[in-house]
Amino acid sequence: MKRGTLILLVLTSMVLVADAAPPEEAWSKIAPYFSPPAEFAGKLGEHRSPLKFEDGSVVRDAKDWPRRRAEILAKWNAVMGPWPELIERPKVEVQSSEAREGYTEQAVKVEVAPGQMLAGILLVVDGVALALTLSTPVTLDAPRHSIAVGFIALLLAGVSVRMIPGFSGGNIRSPRLVTALLWLGNGAALLRVGSLLAQPLLASTNIGSALDSALFGLSGPLGLTFALALAITLWPALPLARQPAGV
Repeated sequence: MKRGTLILLVLTSMVLVADAAPPEEAWSKIAPYFSPPAEFAGKLGEHRSPLKFEDGSVVRDAKDWPRRRAEILAKWNAVMGPWPELIERPKVEVQSSEAREGYTEQAVKVEVAPGQMLAGILLVVDGVALALTLSTPVTLDAPRHSIAVGFIALLLAGVSVRMIPGFSGGNIRSPRLVTALLWLGNGAALLRVGSLLAQPLLASTNIGSALDSALFGLSGPLGLTFALALAITLWPALPLARQPAGV
């Protein structure tokens, strides 16, 4: 079934490419819309330049602009009214509330201007409950994808410390940093995968669930440290870092 779907997609793509119009033909169709009609060409209207003061004098340099800007602002406020003051404590009205897995969805109205309310959706994460239980506002697809991306990044990092110096002819900052990368990268991956594998064993108690969440959370900072250490290790071997000054 999957093979047939793949063949169908390939054939559909080939048909779409074959039916696509040449660029010259497509441009000839839309080119007229990139220029004004003949009756309006070159006619910009008798509009006053914004670089003219009310007394008719012209703004000649940047020093004149603040005074002209003040004139424009004063005229705008005279026509539209002054801009309302910022609301320091806007009103928030909760219209409805629905508890979901790990968070609460609320339909709210927020005061955006005096006497004006704007409708919106507010997601309130269960803070303490989220740390002590396994309920999360995301599906299991999120950690699965993060694990896949983590292993791919780990694979690329392991290859790059050998391939980039080989292609550029440069040297990495220190072989010892490669060992540090090994520990940091594998540690981040093991914390992330291990916390999910241990989830069924630790889910029976609140302490176990909190420990499992903490292990999963530590994988993020450890992975960030790994990425920074990789950049520091590879920087001297990159062609850009080895160019002479002025090139």
